[in-house]
Amino acid sequence: MTRGRALSRPVGGGRDLDRVGDLARAAGLVALAATLVPVVGEIVAVPVAAAAIVLGMVGVRRYETGRATTAAPALLGAFLGMAAVLVVTVTFVVTRAP
Repeated sequence: MTRGRALSRPVGGGRDLDRVGDLARAAGLVALAATLVPVVGEIVAVPVAAAAIVLGMVGVRRYETGRATTAAPALLGAFLGMAAVLVVTVTFVVTRAP
């Protein structure tokens, strides 16, 4: 975050500008929830988490260039996606240990 800028600012145009951030947040939540399901959850969580991370980066970039009104949902989605990848990695390492 840059100094002196809040995570949201009023801009005309409506919520359509923040659609990418909302999608990132939703994908991050789905990915994190999928990690709770054994076996199939890991298969679902990794691609959805990757999508959340990418959408989060796109959402933050849109905010930085002034094309989105808030960066908070995009950041949350990216962090949730990273948390899901971390949970899957830890689960994989723990269950595959000799």
